[in-house]
Amino acid sequence: MYSHDDMQRETRRIDPFQEAPGTGLLGRLSDALQNNGFSVGAFSVGATSEALAGRNGLSSSTTIYNEDLESFDPKPSSKYSRIAVEYLNEATALQSGMFGETWSSLIRQSIVSNEVMKKTLKETDVGSFPRNDIGRQLEVVSRLIATRHCRGNDRDIFYVEMSGFDHHSDMLDKLDKKLEDIDAALQAFVAEMKSQKEWDNVALVAASEFGRTLSPNSGQGTDHAWAGNYFVIGGKVNGSQILGAYPSDLTEKGDLMLGRGRLIPTTSWDAVWSGVAQWFGVEDEGQLSEVLPNRGNFVRNMFTAEDLFVSVNEDDYTCETGD
Repeated sequence: MYSHDDMQRETRRIDPFQEAPGTGLLGRLSDALQNNGFSVGAFSVGATSEALAGRNGLSSSTTIYNEDLESFDPKPSSKYSRIAVEYLNEATALQSGMFGETWSSLIRQSIVSNEVMKKTLKETDVGSFPRNDIGRQLEVVSRLIATRHCRGNDRDIFYVEMSGFDHHSDMLDKLDKKLEDIDAALQAFVAEMKSQKEWDNVALVAASEFGRTLSPNSGQGTDHAWAGNYFVIGGKVNGSQILGAYPSDLTEKGDLMLGRGRLIPTTSWDAVWSGVAQWFGVEDEGQLSEVLPNRGNFVRNMFTAEDLFVSVNEDDYTCETGD
């Protein structure tokens, strides 16, 4: 329950009974959108994330490190290396197997896509972002959103991550700095999205593996707990509201209290993502259950797109594809 690694993994997967083993929430969402005929881009910035892992043979994701996309074989041992790779992966023999041809085709496509995206990102200008970790990641996301015309995607899914919130001591000072970084990064991101006229097409969902105790420890910090409060922002988000059942009693006698300010959650992550998935374009109940395998256990407490967003129609989903 209170292990960072275990709960981070569960937050990325949202599949506690492993009904879709090896997949992540965002990967299954991407799969469902692909099956609905959308062209989907899926990107992890800074590190590869299991959240974007889809089912075999369906959607795939791209990882971008260090504010740039890594080239294929950036330091070749020979000037003929690229030619050799292309030659080895050409399907020229009648006896070539189906699996080998498929593999080679994907290799060639990936190399070309990598080069096109790297060039496009390099030529794309965005506004100023703070030079902290989350600021740099959101700058990359902004560049990718600005290239959507070139990439021809109907939907984009991005994963960014910020660590360093395990404040077992001196929480007030440490958290202040973290919140300053988040505030500056989000302010720059929102301004950039509005500049690109994309803010109405964006939903940003904040997540954490668990909350913290309401009562401090001896080091003026907090310890691992369970329930927490998270947020969704975006141009079409129906904001200024608290969804779910907020605890009516925060004392040790409260019905949801486990001791030391550890609270039992009243709302599942499935509820939030059910509404977000609908906004993305996954409306079929069967597909929603594939994206969120555990939603059937909370069926009466699922949020809909109408709960989370001001208006939901095809114009909200669709972005123009450039020539």
